[in-house]
Amino acid sequence: PLTQVATFLPPTHSITGLSFNVSNGVLVTFDTQPGFPYHVEATTNLAQASWQSVAGSNTNAVSNSASIMDTNMPGGSSRFYRTASP
Repeated sequence: PLTQVATFLPPTHSITGLSFNVSNGVLVTFDTQPGFPYHVEATTNLAQASWQSVAGSNTNAVSNSASIMDTNMPGGSSRFYRTASP
């Protein structure tokens, strides 16, 4: 008998753009692979990161990129973003 173990991951994806508007929030644009689900996560501390999904960022990719608007930014602190595909 032969046993094989494999791990299948979606293609890598990266944030390709960020733009900030004082009245609207942060627009996050990221690469996607059609057919895979994605969401954006954010944290305010990288030393002890506690990543939280950005509200409204869940998407099933239908093209090679997607954008979301983060309107719930904490005042006075940095915010770090990453994309994730469950």
